[in-house]
Parts: sequence; structure tokens; C-alpha cells
Amino acid sequence: MSMPWHPMHSLRPGPNQERHMWDGPIRVAIIRPVRITRLGKPATTSWRSVTGDHDPRERELVGYFETLEDAAVVTWRNWSQRHLPIEERFGVQLPRSAARFSLSLGDGRC
Repeated sequence: MSMPWHPMHSLRPGPNQERHMWDGPIRVAIIRPVRITRLGKPATTSWRSVTGDHDPRERELVGYFETLEDAAVVTWRNWSQRHLPIEERFGVQLPRSAARFSLSLGDGRC
């Protein structure tokens, strides 16, 4: 019996303790550990996730997370919601003509 798929399975090691999240040949995100220091409290390690765009100027912050697993789950959800066909994003069944029309007006990132 095989284990069910989990977003942690899409992570691969990168440089400097980074993890790169992949969807096939597409780098979805870069997740790296960061030390956060708060006044009067010991430093903690959190995980910072950004989109995986090749050009660093194009990357967008996904968020900061307490655990790598939280970062992976939320980052994958963010990716899948931005890239699923519109009828799958919202769980509705659109007429075929409406689905074709809505996808043709997109910005090409669907």
C-alpha cells in the first residue's frame, strides 16, 4: 500500500538549507529557514516561502511559517489555487462554453 501524496513530497534540497518546491518541471516556490529575533525573547527559526520565479524581482512572498510542513502545505495550496482551471478552483461546474470563455480571458497564468 502506498502512502498518500503530501506537499512535503514536492520539496527538494536547494543551496543554503533552502527547499525548492516542484510541480513536475516547474519550480513552484523557494522555502528557506530564517532566524527571527524578538525583543527580550530567544531567536527562533521560521520558514519563509516565496514564489519560484526565475527572476528574483518577480518573486512574491507567500508567507512566514513556524514549521516546514506548514510552509509546504500553504505554499502548495496557494500554487494550486492560482493554477487550477477556474471551475476546479471554486468547485462549480460551468457550462463548457463559459469555461472556455473564462480561460481565454485569463492572464496566461492559469
